Amino acid sequence: MDLRFPSDAQFDLIVADGSLTGFASAGDRLRCFDLALFAAPIEDGDIVVAERASETLTRRVRRLGARIELWPLSGAGAPEGQVIVIHEDAVSPSAKIIAKVLLAYRLA
Repeated sequence: MDLRFPSDAQFDLIVADGSLTGFASAGDRLRCFDLALFAAPIEDGDIVVAERASETLTRRVRRLGARIELWPLSGAGAPEGQVIVIHEDAVSPSAKIIAKVLLAYRLA
């Protein structure tokens, strides 16, 4: 539990397969907080959970003004098709950021 955020806004996700390079591996848990329950700014470098169509994705934010790029955690050099671009003023964005990731941990 992260005391900076309301407990009812926090939840854990389990990394199902693969890895989030340099951040988490399969089986690790991601402590997140729900942006619908606790509003917080999305900043450059944040790790977020986004929904796109029927996918739930974990990505790193690169912010360029009102343009938000969601990059795979596998690092730079990712194929361009894997980068998701969201414009804050878009009526119907291509993806929706639903949570910020606070930390990754593994149960002992």
